[in-house]
This record gives sequence, C-alpha cells and structure tokens, in this order.
Amino acid sequence: MRERRRHALLVATSSYRDPSLHALRAPLRDATELARVLGDPAIGGFTVEVLDDPGAHELRRGVEDFFADCAVTDTLLLHFACHGLKDEGGKLFLAAADTVRTRLESTAVPADYVSRLMMRSRAGRAAVMLDCCYAGAFERGLFSRADPEVHVKDSFSALEQAGGERGRAVLTASSAVEYAFEGSLVVPSALAGSTMGAGRAEGEPGPSLFTGALVEGLRTGDADLGGDGVVGLAELAQYIGGRVRAVTPHQNPQLWMFGAYGDLTIARAARSRDPVTVPMGVDVRAEERRLRRVAEMRTLLEGPDVPQALYALGELDQLARDTSAIVREPARQALTAAGPRITDTHWDLGVIVAGRPGPEIDVPVSGPPVVRATTKVVSESAWLRVRPGARGLVFSALAETPGVHEGRLVVRAATGECALTVSAQAVAEEPLPVVTLGATEPSHPRGPRALLAAHALVAALSVGAVLALGIRIAVVPGQTATGPFIALAVCTVLYLTAVALTARTGRTRLPRLSRRGGLLHGGAALSTVGAVVAASLLGQPADGPVGRYDRPRGDILVEGRRITGSEDTGGEQRYVRTYTDGELYAAVTGYASQGSGTSLLEQAEDDVLTATRSSEKAGGDVATTIDAAAQKAAFDGLGDRQGAVVALDPRTGAILALVSTPSYDPGTFAGSTAADRKAWDKVRKDADHPLVNRALRQTFPPGSTFKVVTAAAALENGLYDSVDEKTNTPSPWMFPGTTTKLTDPVDSLCEGASLREALSQSCNTVFAKIATDLGRADMRAQAEKFGFDAALEVPVPAEESVYPDGAQATQEALSAIGQYETAATPLQMAMVAAAVGNDGTLMKPHLVVDGDNGSGALSRPLSKGNADKLRKMMRSVVESGTGTGAAIEGVEVGGKPGTAQKGTANLQSPLSWFISYACPEPGSPATAAVAVVVSAEDADSTDTGGGPSASIAKRVMQALLDK
Repeated sequence: MRERRRHALLVATSSYRDPSLHALRAPLRDATELARVLGDPAIGGFTVEVLDDPGAHELRRGVEDFFADCAVTDTLLLHFACHGLKDEGGKLFLAAADTVRTRLESTAVPADYVSRLMMRSRAGRAAVMLDCCYAGAFERGLFSRADPEVHVKDSFSALEQAGGERGRAVLTASSAVEYAFEGSLVVPSALAGSTMGAGRAEGEPGPSLFTGALVEGLRTGDADLGGDGVVGLAELAQYIGGRVRAVTPHQNPQLWMFGAYGDLTIARAARSRDPVTVPMGVDVRAEERRLRRVAEMRTLLEGPDVPQALYALGELDQLARDTSAIVREPARQALTAAGPRITDTHWDLGVIVAGRPGPEIDVPVSGPPVVRATTKVVSESAWLRVRPGARGLVFSALAETPGVHEGRLVVRAATGECALTVSAQAVAEEPLPVVTLGATEPSHPRGPRALLAAHALVAALSVGAVLALGIRIAVVPGQTATGPFIALAVCTVLYLTAVALTARTGRTRLPRLSRRGGLLHGGAALSTVGAVVAASLLGQPADGPVGRYDRPRGDILVEGRRITGSEDTGGEQRYVRTYTDGELYAAVTGYASQGSGTSLLEQAEDDVLTATRSSEKAGGDVATTIDAAAQKAAFDGLGDRQGAVVALDPRTGAILALVSTPSYDPGTFAGSTAADRKAWDKVRKDADHPLVNRALRQTFPPGSTFKVVTAAAALENGLYDSVDEKTNTPSPWMFPGTTTKLTDPVDSLCEGASLREALSQSCNTVFAKIATDLGRADMRAQAEKFGFDAALEVPVPAEESVYPDGAQATQEALSAIGQYETAATPLQMAMVAAAVGNDGTLMKPHLVVDGDNGSGALSRPLSKGNADKLRKMMRSVVESGTGTGAAIEGVEVGGKPGTAQKGTANLQSPLSWFISYACPEPGSPATAAVAVVVSAEDADSTDTGGGPSASIAKRVMQALLDK
C-alpha cells in the first residue's frame, strides 16, 4: 500500500487561565523544534500544523478535523505537550488553555475522545504521542507528567478492536506511575548528574526530556538503531527510552501498538546532514556542554559540507544569544570568523578618466566553503560595477563626472558580510596634440621653408605659453610658479638658444642635419610642445584644486535660504566651502572638499556651482525643492537611529525631505589642512558608514510595504474587482509544490480575507497566493511601473531597486511580500505611496527647482479607479489595522508598515518600515508621500512595524500639512 500523505498535528499548551494550573515552559519550544524536523523533506516529510494554546472547543475541532480529513493511504502523527489531568474516577483528560480544573468534562479533552476519533479514522496508520503533565505534583523545580492512578493504555484500549490493516500506536513520556520531566527545570537536588535541557541557560525554556530526546533522535539520525536508513516508531521509542533513562531512572517512556501495525516509519536517518549528537546524561556542567556544542558547530560551519554548515549556522545563532557570556562570546566569535573576508578593504584607483570604463579588478574573498556557496556581491555606489568572480568579486569603475569619488562594495554570504571601499580621482578626458616626425635622409637637406615654419611654430607656442602663464601668476591671487611652468620656461629658453646658436654660424639658411641630429632636434621640439600642452592643462582654472577654489563657489538654497557658503582664507586654495546645519542637510548637499572632492548635489550640480559653463566670476546657485520644516521633522524623528526618510509631493515629484542617519558635517573636512584630512579619515572609516546615503543609494528588504505593489498588481490584472471580495485564501497557506506552510500574524483574521482586510492585517498568505496566481511576468511588470529595476537621477544618481528575476514559485511568493531578494531604496517606496496618492500617476522625483532632470510624469502604475481602491485599503491600515500610529485627526492618511531582518544571522537590529500618503481634503490628490526605514530594537518581527517608523512618518506629514 503506497503512502499518499504524511500529516502531523502538534498541540502545544503552555498557558492556562485557571490559576491552579501552572504555566509550562517547554511545550511551545517542543512544538517548534519538532515541527522543524518533521517538516524537513530530508527527514520527516510531514506537512505540519501547530495548535498553540488552543481552547477546548478549538482543540476538539482541530483533532476531529485532523483524523477525519484523510485517506486509507495516509499516515497521521498527533503530538500533545500539555497538562494531563484526571477526574475522581481516574479518567485521563488533556488540558486546553481555557480548561477549568473542576469542570474537566466540558473544558478539557478526554483521552478516550482522541481514542474514538483515531479508531474511526480512515488513515492506514496513525500514532499519538503524549508528553502530558498535571500541576499537582510540583516539587523541587520539576513537573509531573502522568498521574499515578491513570492508566494510559486503558484509555486507548478500544484501539485493540480496530483490526484489519489499520495500525494504531500510542507513545507516552512515562509509565502510569512515573513523572515526566521538563528538561530545563530538572535540578541537581532532584536528579543528580542530569544535564537534560543543557545547551540553554538556566531558567530559559528548554525541551522536555521526552520531546528533547525525540527531536534529537530524528534530527541526528541516531534513532536509526537498525542502520537501515529509516527511523521506525519502535526503534524511536527504544532510543528515547535509553536517552531519558541516561538522565533519570525515574522516567520510562512507554509504547503501545494496536492492530496490524508493523513498525511505522517516522523519518529518514539524517546523519548525512547532521552527524553531531548532543550528549545526554553526561556528568558535566551545563556551560561546558554548551561550549562543546559551540566547538562542534564551528567545525561544521567551517567544513566542506554546505548543508551541514548552514545547519551549524542556525545552531550558533541560537548559542550567540545565550545568557552566559562564557558560551555567548565563543559562539559570536565563531560566527564572525566564518564570515567573508577581504584582505585589502580599501582600493585607491588613483586617477581615472571620467566617462571611460576602467579595467576589471579581481578581488579575492576568503572564508569557509559556505561563503563561496552563498556569496552575493552588491554595489552601493552607482559608479562601481560588480559581479561574482572565480576568486571572489570582480569590479570596475565608470565615473560619469570629474571629481573625487568614494564608493562601497558589499559581499554578503549566509555567514555575514564584509565591505570594500573604493576611491578614485576622475578627470576630464582631453585630447593631446599628435606630432608626427617624418624620416630624415642624412644625404638630403631639409626644405628650408618647411623647417623654418616648424621652428617658428614651436617657438611661438613656447613663448606664448610662458607669457600667458607668467601674466596669470602675476595678476591672479593664489597663483604660483608650479613645476610644469618652470619646466616649460627651461625648455623654451634651451630651444630658443639652440636656434640662436645655429644662426650665429654664419649660415644664411638652416643647416643640413644628420640622422642623429634630426632625431635630437625633433625630440627637443616634441618635448617643448608637450610641456606647452601639460602646462596649459594644469593651469586651467576649473580643473585643479588651486583653480577650482580660486573664486567663490555658488550656493545651495533651501526655501531661498543659503545652506552653503564660501570663506576666503587668503591661501593658495583661496575659498573653502562652509555649511549651515551641515548634518541636517548632508544627505542633500553631500560635500565639496579641497582635499576629498565632491559628492551628491555638490557633484551632480558641479558645473553650475563652479560656473564652468560661463564666464561669471562666481558659481551659480542651485535652488532645491526641500521643505525646511519637513527636513527637520525627519532628522529629529530619526535621532540616533540608523535609517532614512524621503518625502515627496505626489503632484509634482518634488523631494520635500531627504535624510540619512547617522549623518556627518561636511564642513569639518572641506579644506585641505591636516585637521581636515584627519576629519575625513574619521568619517570615512566610521563603522556606521555616515557617508552612505541610505535614502538614495542603499537598498533594503521592503518587508510588508511591498504588499502595496502586489495589491496593485491584483487590481490592475483583474484578479479582484472589489477590495471587499473574499479571496478564499487558506491560512496557513502551503507553498506550491512543497510541504512548507506560510503563516500569518493572526491566522484566524487572514483565513479567506478580502484585499482590504489582508492589507489591514498584513496577511502574508493572501499576497503570496496573489503572486502565484498572477505569475512572474505580471508581478515584474507591475513592479517596473512603480520604478523598480530602472536607473533614476534626481539629479543625484539613485541606486536601482530590485524585483528579483528567475525566481522559483516559492521565491516568487516570498518576493511578493517583500522578502527573498526584493530590495528597495526609501526613495522607491516613497514613489509607490506617491503614485497611489496621486490617482495612480507617478511623477518623476526631483531635488532641484527647474533642474535639467525637471518634473513630469514618469509612468502610470494604476488607473484612477484602482488607485482609489488601493487608497481605501491603505486608509483601513491606518484607521483600524497595523498602522494606527500614523493617524492624523481630520486628515486622510493611508499607510502600510512592514518589518525586515537585517544581517544574515539576524544579529543586527530589525528594520522598521512605514510608507504613507496624506491628503488634507479627502478624495483629492495627496499633497505628501513619505517613506521611513529605521533600525529599531522595538520593531515587531510579526510585521506590525508601525511603531518607530509610523511616528516619524506622522511627524513629517504634519510638518508638511501645517504649511
């Protein structure tokens, strides 16, 4: 008989409303760990459902559905971790969260109820595992999990009548007269020498002895006592018994089998995945055992087997959170040591030619094999191109504009990330004159007129260049006699002297030259011409540090107020850049430094600010679209957090606020003194990377804010006509072609939810299913309409946001909820909110008033009708969903929060997102759209995300609405 389906139901009841029932510490941890191994296709291959703290009615219905919805070819596994209670007659009950100890018949689940359902089930094979406790035998930090007067076998005796081919089994944590212990609560005074539950800090929830051994046997494959590659129920029970008795002789698991059962196959042996076993019952201290675990996992992490390394990564991640520093620090060191490494973390490319692609540079990346298998390389700078290479990464540079360029490349692997900073000085490409020397026959004289004309041209060039540069040095402040000028003067004098000496020989025409003389004379002429050209290039006022700063630079304006200036120092580089509220506006202005070049708006508008296109004595001013009040609200809202804020006017695309934190003061390194160089090195080497513009030039996983894009795709492609139409999406929802389930923050609220309800409650299942229903092409097309996968200049170049291509069905579903490799800048997510608020039209973002990149419609991601529907959905989020923290009285506000993890081992703070639009008059186009991303310890991993980011968005919107 071929097995068709394997389904497991895990019941974990930890908390009880009846104060006479103590809360249990292990059930939820037990269920989580057991679900992981049972659901692993390489081990258990079960579809797994977990009931966490169910009420009695929910538990009865869940168990009944579990045994009813099956076929004769199915295998079922039911696991209970809860209190076991008895009535006065010794009848066994399984406690639910709302069980009342004095009302067991109506508030608990009788064991014989489970027995009857199991007997009637059409499933060919079914097993029940009972890891149950009752609260009346609490003593010395241990829990009892079986009543001395309750006989479990009697409660399931009806199964002996099942007969036929239907096999049934019951495996319990202990005999009818023994305790069953929660491993993390076993104390030496009660059970001397026991270490069951070690590997976690004292008092931290750990596995029960029974389920801990069960999970261990399946995960490691050690329960395969027969060595045939599979773990049967009988040998699993034998293994669990041995492991538990190694800890305490006072607990003996029991197995009863009924009917024509055979040995039910529970799992495949997993030794090839995880050969490391956690010793149980060894007489060592808990910390020593966890330290051994760290060493074992580090060996696996650095070994050649990538799947084992990934498993070890997860284990070390848990150990890195241990409450004991003795365990925690080595675990963190192991994670750090296994990360990708680059020997030279800074590359200075020297001088490169602007607009010309540079050569590819191969940079080795070292680390264990898991690094090579999981490496992804990313450029955080538009002028740097990067791709994976045979030894690590390969990058090249293409700087579009002259100036000093600083960039950053990031290598990300499963074990961590590292960065490579790159700097270069880009110069404008200038054609050099070409001088061609013809061959000179020694037996024939030069043509007198041609040779005389050539000498006259060289002499005129030399004398003219010397006079021009000499006059400049004399009349222009700050100009001095540089090396090239002196070299030119010397060459000119020598050349003219040679001509004069030739004339004094008495010849009336130029002499005949030998081959050697011709070469020497031609070389002298060519050297002089080269000196003329070099001196002319280096003497241009806009191309050298001396020339660039010999006159005031134009200013950058915010609402007509100058936020930059130029201070006359009287030195060689006469004018140094100054900044007003430098940290507040650094993400807008960038920097203009005599020693470090330019960036951001100072670089993008350099031609205007330095007046290189005109003959003005000072550069022209650049007026920005920034709103001063909104900028300050965003900056103050972010505070000391690491994050970014972008605010747009949806009607025009004007950027009203642009903040990236931590920030820096560009005025501290604007000059070229030793103090300026020290300040530049400090900010450049800062571990928080303040020079990185997180608002424009860094992408982040957008989390659930991307569900707005997915909802737009559903509406635009006609998948749903009404936002209140039920989607018939199950919760949890199974990924196509897998046994893995996607869950929701609250499954009961997301079951069959409408689009409006799904966005309001941030239902993962609904939007993941939308992506699989639509397909990759429609999802990608919708993302691109909002601006993903497209270059954008505002005029500062922004990093491209990414909707991943070539994803499998599971990855496509994850991409649609802002996970997998979906990545967006805060600017991009502000554009999404702006398009929704502007009747579906996306205006081109711009930072400069009347700039070359001016405003205009970029695309139309939504029809007006669908934009109205999506506005209703986003309003529901703020009015009654997960984004209430952004609500403003009397104003239409629509929003969407989200969270995302940062860092491959999730050791960094999570990201809290919020995108929103605001409209002072309901129904009219929005006047503000905001995107906020912030690193926040208090960001809710269940996807609320409304806390810190929503409050910041609210402050910015209020500042704009108060105008």
